[in-house]
Amino acid sequence: SGFYADGSLFDQGQYKYGAEAFYQFTRHDSARFRWDGIWSEVPLLAQVSQYRRVHREMAVFQLKHVEGPFTLTGEYASNYMEDSAQFGRVNWADFRRKWMNVLASQVDVKVHNNVTFFARQEGVLTADEKLLPRWNDRLTTSVGARFGLMDNLELNITESVRWNGENATAVGLRTKLNDQTDVYAQQRFQYRAGDWVSTSVVGAGQNTDKDSRAYGEYQLDTGSRMQQSRAVMGISHAWTLFEGVNLSVGYERTHVLGTSGTAPGVGPP
Repeated sequence: SGFYADGSLFDQGQYKYGAEAFYQFTRHDSARFRWDGIWSEVPLLAQVSQYRRVHREMAVFQLKHVEGPFTLTGEYASNYMEDSAQFGRVNWADFRRKWMNVLASQVDVKVHNNVTFFARQEGVLTADEKLLPRWNDRLTTSVGARFGLMDNLELNITESVRWNGENATAVGLRTKLNDQTDVYAQQRFQYRAGDWVSTSVVGAGQNTDKDSRAYGEYQLDTGSRMQQSRAVMGISHAWTLFEGVNLSVGYERTHVLGTSGTAPGVGPP
């Protein structure tokens, strides 16, 4: 659970699949590799059934070290995207293809059993200059905190600032109904494409057995120029290959339930 879409019509008709491997090679150190594939059918207009296809493949490699109250995390991500660049038909020879590479680091500090603060820095190494034309479009700094309010209730607060002036704030609660089921609610505020967008999120996940999980989430975006609602459903399953090494796979489906106005970030290819 914890799905997040960016509010654009790239989320319409989206299918997501992937796999994850985890290795705990010492008591303090671990490595994680995650791969996701996404196919999207992007409508020309919300009310018109003319689509262009967007395909993305993303790989993330993460190293983590825990030392006392500190957790240090480093990540490298590579994102490949191809876009059909036209509506209503698909010609593979005309697909636009782009690569993006990102480095990130994060420090978590557990100052109390129920209080953790963290700071994160992300930097885009390579990207399409049409999407990120300036150097300050490629840097994002985040700070946040997690508070254990009760045994089964957690409060999360995160503030993210892109160095070009865009920023996002998220405040959320998560609780467990029982050992298998958890529910969460979150409110997100984001300045994107010259508009403030508020996103209300309600979701739940359930462990169907020891190694399987199913989850769903509903989101409502509200801005000065648009309102959009989305739903997501997903399943995942994990296997223990041998001691210290786990492999998990998952599938996720996203659908836009309704749109009014013009969503930020939507335009011709």
